[in-house]
Amino acid sequence: MGKGLDAVPYRRYVVPLHATTVIQVKYVLFYDAAPDFRAKVPAHIQAHRALWGALQADGRLLMIGPFADEPAGGAMGVFTTRSAAEEFVRLDPFVTSGIIARWTIREWNEALVP
Repeated sequence: MGKGLDAVPYRRYVVPLHATTVIQVKYVLFYDAAPDFRAKVPAHIQAHRALWGALQADGRLLMIGPFADEPAGGAMGVFTTRSAAEEFVRLDPFVTSGIIARWTIREWNEALVP
């Protein structure tokens, strides 16, 4: 038997009647770190955390964190609005100090939540 979706038998999923399907748009910020990011992080980590703490406290930042695969140095954050994601990039010391080489904001349709 093959791998991937071919190996999984087809199942029909039914959404319960009491469930509401509301697609909510979120904005996902992706960071790609500069090659020398590890040397620069310690000097800016507290200010970076304070920034995401402030946006999380007012409800504009929902999730944030680095990717676990090493040594990629990438991260992502999920924001409620594009302007919140843009503000984060503008104020983030990781961006202003050159820790982040590239960033992208993408619109994301949240379709399933716990």
